[in-house]
Amino acid sequence: MAADRGTEARPNPFAFPADTAIRFLLLASAVLSAVPLLTFGFGRAVAPGTSAELDEAQECLAAVIRNAPDSGGVSSLDKNSTKTVDAIKACPETDYTPIGVFLLSIIAVLVVLAVVRYMLMPRARIRRQGLVPLPAEGMPELRSDLDQLCARAGVDRAEITFLLALLDRRVSGLAFGRFGRRYVLLRRGLVESFTTDPPLFRAIVLHELAHIRNGDIDATYLTVALWRTFVVFMLVPALILTPIRIVVAGWERGLGISVRLLVLVLIVLLVRNAVLRSRERHADARVEQWGAGRDLRRALAAVPLQRSGVWSWFSTHPVPSARRTALDESRMVGAVRVGDGLLLGIVAVYAYQTFPEFIGWIIPGGGSGRAAASAAMVALVAVSVTRPVLADAVAACVTRTRISVNAFGIGLGLGIAIGPQVAVISAIRPGGTPHADLASPGALEWLVWSSIVIATTWFCVRWLAETARAWMPYLSSRWTPGRVFFAGTVLAFGLFLWLPYLLGVPGFVAFGSVLVIPDVPRLLILVGVIALNIVTSPWATVTCLAALWVVPLAGSLARGGATRPWVWLQPAEQAGYHRALGDGERRTRTVTARLLLLHAPLLGLTLAVAVIAAGTLVA
Repeated sequence: MAADRGTEARPNPFAFPADTAIRFLLLASAVLSAVPLLTFGFGRAVAPGTSAELDEAQECLAAVIRNAPDSGGVSSLDKNSTKTVDAIKACPETDYTPIGVFLLSIIAVLVVLAVVRYMLMPRARIRRQGLVPLPAEGMPELRSDLDQLCARAGVDRAEITFLLALLDRRVSGLAFGRFGRRYVLLRRGLVESFTTDPPLFRAIVLHELAHIRNGDIDATYLTVALWRTFVVFMLVPALILTPIRIVVAGWERGLGISVRLLVLVLIVLLVRNAVLRSRERHADARVEQWGAGRDLRRALAAVPLQRSGVWSWFSTHPVPSARRTALDESRMVGAVRVGDGLLLGIVAVYAYQTFPEFIGWIIPGGGSGRAAASAAMVALVAVSVTRPVLADAVAACVTRTRISVNAFGIGLGLGIAIGPQVAVISAIRPGGTPHADLASPGALEWLVWSSIVIATTWFCVRWLAETARAWMPYLSSRWTPGRVFFAGTVLAFGLFLWLPYLLGVPGFVAFGSVLVIPDVPRLLILVGVIALNIVTSPWATVTCLAALWVVPLAGSLARGGATRPWVWLQPAEQAGYHRALGDGERRTRTVTARLLLLHAPLLGLTLAVAVIAAGTLVA
């Protein structure tokens, strides 16, 4: 790789959809998942007759659970059932439709309020800060330079209104707006730099125009509007009512709900900050692409120092050192780490355990609706994983470095494992957990289950990354980035279809250990539940495992042509680097060896399942 930054091969961070929009989807999922926790108690109180029905159902279920060890045995009605299951079915059914409709109405009101706030934010900012439009007469040099910068950035000058903050002496700007209207604020200090330091002026204006070019204005200010609406209309009333909730629901249940409330607020805050930080790195990368990176570095040098490490998660802007790193290495623009995976995992579990429950409350017997909601949540995980995995695979091929998604995969698995413990629905599910043994798994059981979840999730992320890297030399020469992203998302969706089943394992174990086979150790039941699909469908398991081998290995053997321009950040870097994504036999041997090493643990599992399948045929 060349030592000079202008000639080294640099991956294009804009090839795939910006993670600003994807992170906004996570924020929306987290906020909407908070509605049941914050409003379920009120909905239960106002829904006609619902509170009494829920109390009766809970009392019946609690009695069944208390008597479960004494009411076991095979049912006289169904040999596949037990007397305990019959007793549960005999408990009165509760109509949750009024609560579901109430919560759905609250979600609709929250969305409408957020959209209204978003639409009014630009006008409110202009009025509050006393901003004035750039004069139509005078300042011909400034106006001409702004026109040239808009052309350089590839944005329509007619759609942008430049505003002046005459009393603000900071050397900075701000891009904001709403659907159909875009504004760029030029503070007085920035305007003065047009005459004292024109390159610095142009770099800062280009950074603001980059937000418009990247299309992150709407996602950014919808994020801000949704957060502020959530705080004012949801969070503040919930905090005020927390002492009442603890008194009414009891210390144990009330405290559990309150802790989940605090965790939820923290998650929403961190996702919001991640959205706002992401847009800044992408805008910086645009400025570097347009050739003004050196002057932007001078502007970043004047930014006050900020706390790094974990403290940076609570900041809405990346620390200057991280922004300079992203300018120097475009691979770092969309880099993901443990924290990103952790947030994604928790939010995915929040949404998965909330929205299917909504469908069940609103549509009686809505099995297909719940399945659709579950599929939507798997799709959210697939999209959120595909973007960083593909970007990292392209970067690894271009720079000839290693895949760097291991930490992200571990964080995602950890988030999925932690999610059920802090999920909204675990605190408010009607009639769901009157008995402690059904509420949460034991420490050893949870540790084993979490280890399986983390290992499986890491393997899925790593497999996707290795598969993407194996296929990228071929795909980058024949496919558009949109087709590559769509194919990657479909592959990730199929790979993460195990998520609903794995999330349901603790519930199966709890149900079996308390209500069906209370004398069997929970850990043994856990192993049995996980192995159930392998034993009952061995040939399907063998087929899936074989696909995990064949798909990436086929990509390592595919031959591509000259790589398309979308792979590199700078058009000038296309020449001489078309072989960077594939260098013949050496690349094939390297990728094949790496895939074999990654899949080595699968060999034993494949053989074991094949033996089980053969045994079923013999039997």
